[in-house]
Amino acid sequence: MAVTLVAVSGSPASAAVRVGEPCTSRGYGSPSSYPSTPPPGETGPAGTAYIYYRSTPPTNCALFYANPPGTEGVAERIRLCIVRQDTGAEECDPPARGSGPYHTYAGPVFVNAPGDCVRLYGSILLRGDVRGDNLSTRWVRCD
Repeated sequence: MAVTLVAVSGSPASAAVRVGEPCTSRGYGSPSSYPSTPPPGETGPAGTAYIYYRSTPPTNCALFYANPPGTEGVAERIRLCIVRQDTGAEECDPPARGSGPYHTYAGPVFVNAPGDCVRLYGSILLRGDVRGDNLSTRWVRCD
């Protein structure tokens, strides 16, 4: 089974963007959302990840936004990775040796995984704060 992973480098620090637009503008729909996990003692997530699906070709598209979505420059750093369950292949934005840091959102990251599950993970650090939230989903989009 062939694996197709594509990363499109992300979010300019000053560009306002509607939630999901980098995926929905490419024909993706059916979003699911996953909040980041705040550190002990903090309330509310600092970010929310969204994963979208397109059936033809069967591909997942993921984004990770600082909360509230569309807020410019609230994060010091945002990173998002998507992993395919059967092969462990992953794609991240920003890539390990790539651009960044992102201040509004990370992504989109794409994985072609027909009939397989994917998992998202990442992190967000808010500006002027020592708070760092993590993102880690269960295996999702298992269609």
